[in-house]
Amino acid sequence: MAPSTEDKPLVCVTGATGFLAAHVVKQLLEKGHRVRGTVRSLENAEKLAPLRALPGALDALEFVKADMTDPNSFEAALRGCSALIHTATPVEVPLDGKPPASTMEEAEMLHVRPAVDGTIALLEAAAIAGIRKVILTASIASMRYADPPHALFSEESWSDEEYARSQLLLQGNACYALVKTLQERAAWRVAEELGLKLVVINPALVIGPSLTPHLNFSLEALIRLIKGEGTGLDLCQPGTLPDVHKGWVDVREVSDAHVLAFENDDASGRYLLQSSIVHYVDVVSAMREHPKLRHYPLLPIDSSDGARHAMLQEMDNSKMKGLGVRTIPFAESISDSIDSLAACGFLK
Repeated sequence: MAPSTEDKPLVCVTGATGFLAAHVVKQLLEKGHRVRGTVRSLENAEKLAPLRALPGALDALEFVKADMTDPNSFEAALRGCSALIHTATPVEVPLDGKPPASTMEEAEMLHVRPAVDGTIALLEAAAIAGIRKVILTASIASMRYADPPHALFSEESWSDEEYARSQLLLQGNACYALVKTLQERAAWRVAEELGLKLVVINPALVIGPSLTPHLNFSLEALIRLIKGEGTGLDLCQPGTLPDVHKGWVDVREVSDAHVLAFENDDASGRYLLQSSIVHYVDVVSAMREHPKLRHYPLLPIDSSDGARHAMLQEMDNSKMKGLGVRTIPFAESISDSIDSLAACGFLK
């Protein structure tokens, strides 16, 4: 006789309505797991409706109110759970590319401490709740922010904290890189102290279809890019494209990695989630293949002679493939992203 839904282990997913978390919830339900999603409010029925409509949600999905900046809300969220998938983070990259803080003290108070302290408190609460396995959504930002850049990009790569601090008030993405680096290092330290099994997923720019009417940073960056407004990560003159190669990954690949890492007892360490490295010119070319965006003109490269000069950084994503992540072609990710943006009303 098959076990009832109540007999299956319960997995806590933080920030359940987020772009990535919604896909994680969907895949967990598809695989027969019970899910408890944390949300900031239980009153927003419209925001919760897409998740409640997922197959299996009626019997296997519940929501609990929790704020990642309020450690007092963690106990109820984690009680009775066998594992934690932590996707929520209180820090974003400014789309205008400007530093989000005007002083080092402001950056520490508004960005660094909430993310780092919140993660530490959550892991401590997980240990108290009897949870032994934690899957943390980190970022490629804790791997790649260094000068000079890493020759080979892999799980061995770490961002340079001192360099990030030196650029904190100069570059818009420096604060995010510093926060994600400190957050991940703190998570590794605390997990070891508490005896938690920690697996960290480090995704590149995450694109693909959205399950909720949510405009995440990467999808909004695509809209800005084709309009010649840069991406926030990389600035350019108006009406041009940055001369930069960028790492990309589909949201379905990232959610796949989280669920596989949760299910696989052999999963360990960090996982670079980056399927492709594509120049911004080629990104826009792929976007213009879509019927809804063919009217956008080709844009010149923001370089002294209008030509590409950016070096292509090598990567080793074999560990991601070894986990069993099913890869999705970049062109498909772009097409599905645009379909989703149009369906949600984000394309004028």
